[in-house]
Amino acid sequence: AIVSIPGTDEQILCETEPLVDIVYEFSGGATSATVAGLPAGVTFVIAGNELTISGTPTGPIPTQTTFNYTVTTQGGNCSVASLDGTITVNPEGGLVLTSPAGTDAQVLCENTPIDDIIYQLEGDATNATVTGLPAGVSFSVLSGIVTISGTPTDDITSTTVYDYTITTTGSPCSGDTTGTITLDPDDDLAIVSIPGTDEQILCETEPLVDIVYEFSGGASSATVTGLPAGVTFVVAGNELTISGTPSGPILTQTIFNYTVTTQGGNCLTASLDGTITVNPQGGLVLTSPTGSDAQVLCENNPILDITYQLEGDAINATVTGLPAGVSFSLVAGIITISGTPTDNITTTTVYDYTITTTGESCSSTTTGTITLNPDDDLDLISTAGTDAQI
Repeated sequence: AIVSIPGTDEQILCETEPLVDIVYEFSGGATSATVAGLPAGVTFVIAGNELTISGTPTGPIPTQTTFNYTVTTQGGNCSVASLDGTITVNPEGGLVLTSPAGTDAQVLCENTPIDDIIYQLEGDATNATVTGLPAGVSFSVLSGIVTISGTPTDDITSTTVYDYTITTTGSPCSGDTTGTITLDPDDDLAIVSIPGTDEQILCETEPLVDIVYEFSGGASSATVTGLPAGVTFVVAGNELTISGTPSGPILTQTIFNYTVTTQGGNCLTASLDGTITVNPQGGLVLTSPTGSDAQVLCENNPILDITYQLEGDAINATVTGLPAGVSFSLVAGIITISGTPTDNITTTTVYDYTITTTGESCSSTTTGTITLNPDDDLDLISTAGTDAQI
């Protein structure tokens, strides 16, 4: 018999490592051949006058094991021929997970410590290295125990899978074992509108400058609490926009502390606070009879007093547009418009007066009218004295 490649009949390999084909040729009176003593996973086939041994030892092989095989011819009428060979199989440097099932495929939030992942070295392995771990996670090998532990510190913006590989060393046959650590990101939230828009001071009925927040990381949406009446928010894409006009009534300066909070993530939410300070309008309320702020009278007749009460933060007021002879006074928050129009008019004349509050953050104006109708006029236009004739 002939071995096809010299030396292939004395191979040394690792379990799970494929054998280099060993080929024997039978001749003479032999019509076939057979093999005894092969390791599990290794077989032979016969084609023509050749016998080929091939395959991969399947193990488990706890220690180095030498398989002595014998190839023997068959079918002849005379003496059989046989040849011996060896296949020496070294065990893989094995690893067995000894921490709870599933710890080698963890899913957790960023900045959260992992559950320790523990493996036991087996076979001839004396050491191991681990690659592919996230930053902040490390490994140690002590007395044949591989321990992976730590807290991932990578700043991630989306779910990230870390595929780690443990490679044994110290034996003729290193072995690899893999696992995964999956990190979900915490929610992120940032203000992206003009700086300072999250701390606005405005008057009631004054529109807000839009406040815009951007959410990212694990967040899929956001919500807001603490907004004043008349102010709302909308979510579009990955942005939340606060807008609107405080609707009041606001009697004194009021600070609305609002909070924007992310939603939809698997991990920590994010929140940001802001303030909307609303000052009341300097208000005026008519306290004289209804219609007194739209009087119609004859010239040289005194008007009915028109009175207003200051409201809100208003502490003073001015009145413009009054006819001559009519003035205003302010005593204890009460504005009184009074007097007798002295303008000499020839046609109906409308005086539009305006009251403007002062002394507060947000002034206001109120208007009214005083309408004067002229008295009748009669003049003698004939020669002087014609109205006293003799």
